[in-house]
Amino acid sequence: MPNREQEKLPDLLESLRKQGDGLSGPGEAYFEAIAAKAIAQAKAPAVKRSLRTRWLAVAASVIGLLFATWWIVQPAEGTDPSIAEKDITLSSDELLAEINVEDIDAYVSDQIDEFTLELYEEAPIKE
Repeated sequence: MPNREQEKLPDLLESLRKQGDGLSGPGEAYFEAIAAKAIAQAKAPAVKRSLRTRWLAVAASVIGLLFATWWIVQPAEGTDPSIAEKDITLSSDELLAEINVEDIDAYVSDQIDEFTLELYEEAPIKE
């Protein structure tokens, strides 16, 4: 600012200019108070759960585990439990012998769009 403009500054602005740029931090007492408060909170005992709260947490965990076990043990919807209980060591020929011919025809009729000529060509011919 040129000197002649400084001469025209009102007294209020001049007094503000002498105070500095207006940026000032809090005093040291502020930081000491914050440090003392943080140390006091760190030394304070941890919040203890009551006995009732602990028992409720244990009960909720046990109920959750029982429900999860029941959910896993239940057979999936639409599965035949008699099929699940059969011997897994059956060969593919034995398993195919147990399937009804009408069921095979119904499946092929429903899925005919999914079959391609390559699948038919690769299929073994049974006599």
